[in-house]
Amino acid sequence: MANSKKHRFHNAKSGCAITVSLHLNSKDNKIEKVLPDGTLQIGLVNPMSDPEVDTALIKYLSELFNVPIHRFEIIGAKNSTNKLISIIGLSVDQVQQVVGRVVKIPS
Repeated sequence: MANSKKHRFHNAKSGCAITVSLHLNSKDNKIEKVLPDGTLQIGLVNPMSDPEVDTALIKYLSELFNVPIHRFEIIGAKNSTNKLISIIGLSVDQVQQVVGRVVKIPS
């Protein structure tokens, strides 16, 4: 007899993920460019030795995208200058709109 119980998944979150390549010791916190693969090259004033680099990055992204800090999560490469970041509640289209206002997005 087949199992009639249906499996359901709950508490799914919607959003997007971005890849970031950090350029540290920059003059300003800013998106410097979008690489051909879609990675955002972001300059931060923090040095690599600063233990608050990840916090500074999330604070910058929160201000840029106007999304609360708690909706960001670094989900890959926390101890690297290349990171994968999840943003809950922000669509890919919204990311592209904001980034496109700051720098040119390669086609």
